[in-house]
This record gives sequence, structure tokens and C-alpha cells, in this order.
Amino acid sequence: MDSPWTFTGESAAVSAADGLTLVDGTNFLISERSGDFNGVGPVGLFMRDTRVLSFWQLTVNGSRIQPLTVGSSGPFSATFAGRVDRPDAPDEPIAVIRRRYLGRGMREDLELRNHGSQPQQLSIELGAAADFGDLFAVKAGRRSESVETTSEPTDDGVR
Repeated sequence: MDSPWTFTGESAAVSAADGLTLVDGTNFLISERSGDFNGVGPVGLFMRDTRVLSFWQLTVNGSRIQPLTVGSSGPFSATFAGRVDRPDAPDEPIAVIRRRYLGRGMREDLELRNHGSQPQQLSIELGAAADFGDLFAVKAGRRSESVETTSEPTDDGVR
């Protein structure tokens, strides 16, 4: 039997080249290991054969999140663990946990942990966009017609 410090098996985490797919009925979401997706290729949140969310990117203090591992407790939920990726601060103490749930929409709970000994001031930004692309056009790599959209923050999310 291997001791905990000499594990020789393979990690169950998603490999660096893979993304993650969540499915609930006919709704599905395809993202990068970090939890982000940039609208390039067949990624995003799809509902009723339409991509309703084509871009989703989290930054902390202007830096993207470096993925460490991804876990899934079922076909419609995942937990992304990462750290703030700052080239000027390789020992960045901020860990980021994203818990994502797919159902009649998408919900994401965000948790930031400071593993340092000093308080941190953080700026958290979440970029989002929708192109309302047809599922089959997105899969084929065809661009959808431009659709004008608006968004506004609400007490419980963005509409």
C-alpha cells in the first residue's frame, strides 16, 4: 500500500488540455479548466440550442486565475480551485474557489481565501457577454449575426 506522500496513481483532475462540460437535460456548459470561457469555438452556456453566455472571465487584481484542479460531484456541478496568477508575485497567497451549478441557468459561488499573514485588498472583476449563437452555427465555427444586448446589475445577479 502506498503512503499518502508516495502516491503513484494518476490524478482524477482534468488534464491541462481539457475543458469541462456540465450537463442538465438539454442545457450544457463548456468551459476551460479555470472556469472561464472566451467565446472562441464551441464553449459557453447553451440552452434550447442557443448559446446564451459566450464569454465569462474572472480576474482578481487584474490577473486571471491559474487553474490548479477541477472536481465534479455530478453532471451538473463542478468546483474549480485556482490561484491568482501574477508573474510579479509568484507567491501570491490568494486562492480562488469557484462552485458552479447548471440547471435552468447557471449559478456560480465564489470564495477567495487569503493564505498569507497580511490582509489583502482585492479588486474582483467578472466579464460576461452573450452572442445568442445558434448551437449548430457555433459548432461549425460560423459567426452569428450581431445581436445588441444590454445588462444591468441586480441585488441577486446580472440581468
